[in-house]
Amino acid sequence: MDRTFMEGRYNQQWLDDMPRHQAKRILREAKAAGINTSGKFYMSGIADKRGHCDPAAWVDSTSDVKAAAKQRNLTVKGIVNHKGTPQPPRRTKLSKRLEAKYVRSEMQANPRLTKSQAREKVRGEYVPKWKT
Repeated sequence: MDRTFMEGRYNQQWLDDMPRHQAKRILREAKAAGINTSGKFYMSGIADKRGHCDPAAWVDSTSDVKAAAKQRNLTVKGIVNHKGTPQPPRRTKLSKRLEAKYVRSEMQANPRLTKSQAREKVRGEYVPKWKT
């Protein structure tokens, strides 16, 4: 199965379909991130926010794909099948930098607002409401 999976991907043949400058940039940045790209290819579907600088997204077998899918709770279908379990959304606060930016713009738009009133308005508009 791994031979079929990697057909046309060994020796970085998969990069031949990309513009040369883009392929070189991907390899350069991955190597700078400490990734050994030899005999591997980049699978964007399992990458995290680091993209091609994510070591788990560079695979050389179906077991690498399955391990990344399990670790990240991803649903993968095709030559490798893994069903992730649904997780509730994580509750996050609005970052202080964004809150300050939106408070300033609210106060510029409406000079009569106090800083605390503008902050409450921003939190009411930009912070998600969670159902309990």
